Amino acid sequence: MRSERPDPSQIPPHSDGSGQHNTRLTETYEDLSMIRDHIPAGGRVHFVLDNYEVIEKIAHGGMGEVFLAYDRICGRRIALKRIRTDLAENPRIRRRFLHEARLTSQLTHPSIIPIFSLHAEGESPYYTMPYVDGRTLKGILRTTRRQLHRGEALDPIGGSIPALIRIFTMLCQGVSYAHSKGVLHRDLKPENVMIGRFGEVLILDWGLAKLYGKGLEEEVDLKKTIDRSSVKGDESHPEMTLEGKVVGTLNYLAPERAGGHESTVQSEIYSLGVILYQLLSLQMPFKRKSLEHFRKTLENEQWLDPQEMAPHRDIPLPLARIVHKCLSKEIYQRYDSVDALIEDLNIYIEGRPGWYSVTELDVRRRDDWQFQEHVFLPDYIEIARSSQQTDWVNLMLSHASVPEPLRLETTLRIEDPGKGVGFLLCIPEEGDRHFLHDGYCVWLARSGSGATRVLRGGVEVYKTDAATLVSNTWVTVRIEKVEDHLSLYLNDVLQYTYFSHLPIVGTHVGVISRDAHFEMGTITLSTRSPNTTVSCLAIPDTLLAYRDYERALSQYLRIAHSFPGLTEGRDALFRAGVTLIERGEENDGEEALELFSRLQSTSGAPLEYLGKALYYERIGECEEEVKCFEMALRRYSTHPMIQLIREKIAQRMYESSQRHRKLAYRFALMIVHHRLNVYLTSDVSSLFQSMRRNWEVLPFLLSPHLGREEKNRELDQRSEERYFSQQLAFWCAEPHILEEILTGAMRETKPDSIIVGNTLMALVILGFWPHAKALIDDLHANYLTRPIERELELAEMATLPFQGRLEEATEKLLSYKLSPSMKRRYRSVYILTIEEALAAGRVKMAQRLLEGFEEKTHLKVDDVYWIWLDLLEGNWRRAGGRLHRYPPQTLTDETHSLFFLYGCWLEASEGHEIAQMHFLGLLDMPYPRIPSLLGHFLLGNLSNHKDWFKKAFLYEKRQLYRQLSLYARCSGDREMAQHYRQLELGMFSDE
Repeated sequence: MRSERPDPSQIPPHSDGSGQHNTRLTETYEDLSMIRDHIPAGGRVHFVLDNYEVIEKIAHGGMGEVFLAYDRICGRRIALKRIRTDLAENPRIRRRFLHEARLTSQLTHPSIIPIFSLHAEGESPYYTMPYVDGRTLKGILRTTRRQLHRGEALDPIGGSIPALIRIFTMLCQGVSYAHSKGVLHRDLKPENVMIGRFGEVLILDWGLAKLYGKGLEEEVDLKKTIDRSSVKGDESHPEMTLEGKVVGTLNYLAPERAGGHESTVQSEIYSLGVILYQLLSLQMPFKRKSLEHFRKTLENEQWLDPQEMAPHRDIPLPLARIVHKCLSKEIYQRYDSVDALIEDLNIYIEGRPGWYSVTELDVRRRDDWQFQEHVFLPDYIEIARSSQQTDWVNLMLSHASVPEPLRLETTLRIEDPGKGVGFLLCIPEEGDRHFLHDGYCVWLARSGSGATRVLRGGVEVYKTDAATLVSNTWVTVRIEKVEDHLSLYLNDVLQYTYFSHLPIVGTHVGVISRDAHFEMGTITLSTRSPNTTVSCLAIPDTLLAYRDYERALSQYLRIAHSFPGLTEGRDALFRAGVTLIERGEENDGEEALELFSRLQSTSGAPLEYLGKALYYERIGECEEEVKCFEMALRRYSTHPMIQLIREKIAQRMYESSQRHRKLAYRFALMIVHHRLNVYLTSDVSSLFQSMRRNWEVLPFLLSPHLGREEKNRELDQRSEERYFSQQLAFWCAEPHILEEILTGAMRETKPDSIIVGNTLMALVILGFWPHAKALIDDLHANYLTRPIERELELAEMATLPFQGRLEEATEKLLSYKLSPSMKRRYRSVYILTIEEALAAGRVKMAQRLLEGFEEKTHLKVDDVYWIWLDLLEGNWRRAGGRLHRYPPQTLTDETHSLFFLYGCWLEASEGHEIAQMHFLGLLDMPYPRIPSLLGHFLLGNLSNHKDWFKKAFLYEKRQLYRQLSLYARCSGDREMAQHYRQLELGMFSDE
């Protein structure tokens, strides 16, 4: 494939394989080739191999020979690589040769040479590929180095660092692509990079390539396999597999590979670092004599900075820093991926503002810190799980100060049983500091010991479980604070970016830890050139950060008055309202709301509702806060600034998920129902999965994809979103959202009948049966498809018990003509009717329903309902018999429906003390499972959590009153049983 010419005497004789001279080779040349340069010159065809006329030999290597050939089928010139004839009988070499061709043929990238065809049969396998007229990168560097020594004009590529960096970037992109497919090249070097006449950059020689974690059948030691004298002048192949079966070329070998470690992405990054060093300096960073010598001198191996090696080349500092990172002896200090290396190259190429180091800090050097003490922090700091465990922390604040933009970089390793480490940023000067932890704290937790968090002024504003640290593993940490954005990178991979509408200003950094189970490298603080213009909001932002509310407010209002209609004036008006919220004096709230209302007529209209939501959040008015966000989404769904509202809703969902479960569900419902783009993020999806795992099973909300025919099993994403929305709307008891879900489903060309039935059932069970009845009547009048009619018919039956028409519901269910497609819905309506009969104490009706269900469906009813019936009848013996069919583990499992029934039976048959002992094993938790609610109430746990009745879901409270009613009945207190029943029924009108 390469254009460097070998000795012509080594070209095989002109033959077509039969020993006869072929006189008809040029008969169809002009018919085949539209590009005349592809036609072989007269007499240049030396032999024919299948459909290929071999013109000349252009390269050779450890395993094969490369020829320039003419493809008689396509009429084009190609490169043909054939296994060397002296190695064709060696099965190991043959396998490696075919492996190279097959692996390369499965990689499709502009920087990887494609394979046209593979011919594995015959004595000498070969494959074809494009012919690229060009030079190897090694040849370019060698020529440039020779020209430099002679004082001649330099090669246009080798003499230009920008040109070489373009080539190197394309090389990295090809390597990154291969890594994305799980392939390691294992022999990256300039000799294996071809530069075409028209700028092509191609990675060659994939003979040593392998998949991650998979080797070839065996490593081939070419040094022993090949007789070096058989190939004149071949200097490359002995290094393909070094002594000791270490694969690669010695001068490009990462230190850990010399010790026998497997090839990795980081070892390839090391090889790329050596290549970059050569491109910049035209010299090798080191010259290793042998693998054995390298192993002996590894620890002491030194190399000059490329800027020192070649001062005449004017090597840019950012590129020299990339070299240093690639060539780090420690694996964890190199780039985590080639993509991260490419990103740094792009920053240099695009001329983005570069970061430069300002100072370095060492946690072991006391002089670096103005404050270094064990301190007691208030309970509200969200690092602490409980005051007994985490009140005392070690806090360090720097002497040095660095203005924004700020970058903090270090290496970190958390050891077992360490909890984590926090980095403090934007800490104000000592005289303006109200608290030691003012500013931001980025808390990095060890996996299994908590979540990674962002805290502002000691209060958690962001949390994720996705960025925790693996125990006893070094990681590179980078935190960047640029304007309103705070970003965390681990091993050069962005983990998250937190955006704040509230400015905070400070120039000091710090470290906070709860224990000493960690190691930390030097902390490097860097800054970069800021924007050339300074916002007029910078001064009041600084005043607000320092809590100088009076002056900040005055400045904001002045800017708002001076720049009406401009972005600065709008933002100043918003921040003036925020300042009033922060100050929190009497009447500040009303003034803030008035300022936010003035934003309605500006280009930042959504900020009106964002500001009002911030105010209601501050005073704890959750419903009003939710209404503000709902209004913003409905009024400004297409507004350019609506993304700010979306981000804040997602943030509020995270925050409330730690303190207010019901509010978190409400925000989740908002995200799904309005189909916000943040729904697609992995963090949001993870939180949604956690919700699904932790909520109770709702048998009356049927999953649309269960029970369908095979051809209908795949649901579109919208149907699944509606199903999830229905569950969230049910838990949040939001009838209007449920109605909107139903309306949206009915707009579809083929409405999903299960979604329709779910909505109606949810409304009925929540007690909003009049809403359900009105919707049923409307649907009967407008939609007459048979599946929907069946859903409406059963939903209407479900409303009857709530209307006091239990007997009518029973008769209709028992006489219903059941079809296979409606079996699941019929069962859910039937069970709902049984539960209502039991809750109402209608013993005979419940018994008839239970017997009728088993007779009609030939399915056994869950023992829960028979035991409940026995307890209502006072038949303790029969109830006990049914209960003791189950093992003790089931009866004492607080997540099982039998748990509270067993407690009721113990109260009736064994006495109050025994029943209390049954419940004593419960673990106190803020939001217990429904089967354990009775036990938690009797133990006083729910009253200990003062907000439980305020934050519990409507369905949970109804189930608690239902359990209490049965328990009171089992204890012989019918008056209390009736009291709890009335409380349950009264919730329909209260909610």
